[in-house]
Amino acid sequence: MRLRGSAVAILVGLLLVYFLLPLYHLVTMSVKTDVQTFASPPVWIFQPVWDHYRVLLRGKFPGFLANSLLVSAGSVLVTMALGTPAAFTLARARFRGRRVLLLAILGTRMLPPISLALPVFLAYLRLGLLDNRLGLVLVFLTFNLPLVVWLLKGFFDEVPDSLLEAARMDGCSILGAFVRIAVPYTSPGILACTILAWIYAWNEFTFTLILARRDAITATVALASFFDLEKVAWGSIAAGSTMTMLPVVLFSLLGRRFLIRGLTGGALKE
Repeated sequence: MRLRGSAVAILVGLLLVYFLLPLYHLVTMSVKTDVQTFASPPVWIFQPVWDHYRVLLRGKFPGFLANSLLVSAGSVLVTMALGTPAAFTLARARFRGRRVLLLAILGTRMLPPISLALPVFLAYLRLGLLDNRLGLVLVFLTFNLPLVVWLLKGFFDEVPDSLLEAARMDGCSILGAFVRIAVPYTSPGILACTILAWIYAWNEFTFTLILARRDAITATVALASFFDLEKVAWGSIAAGSTMTMLPVVLFSLLGRRFLIRGLTGGALKE
């Protein structure tokens, strides 16, 4: 038994090294000089330099991070405002075509984002939404809303009918039962879906690359500008990637318990 436990511990340790080594390399590269980054053999002990971060913070990168924050927050607010009542309705209401509607919602999530790029670009061109933060918020709904609806539907399915019936007998309307009973009961699932939606919106690259030109560029797309035909600013890329990754890591760690439930609960039960 001890031998098996030791083997599991060694395996877990090796997996941690395997997955964390690229992250360690990225973070250390952001505080190394270019000579140290490409030194052979690798430099393991060094004096950190913060030049790459200073260059980014003095430039336009903080504005790109602000765009990411505004677009992600706006997208999550709209997604949860629409997705939560929609999921409750689909979980509790019984009407003709309900299964078809559920499958149609799921089908939109299965579409490759690049397949929608051209239609969305042409529509935004006509509507004047190119390079617009509101346009990005709206387009992010195309992949966040179906995910939230399906996950939250699974959580709302778990709400006991007796609780909702008791609320109705006490005089609550359907909306009152939803706000006072269903939402508090499924609050861990709602928080998990909020975290997932925020992560997907924060990391979105394809639509932002196509629809943003200057004012609405987010941090993920801005990182691509450090690649040049003649030179690649590896230190700036590493520093920018670290700064972009940090909010996601912190947010995920704070809500990791709810995030795990969101990934394992709310299964597709239809």
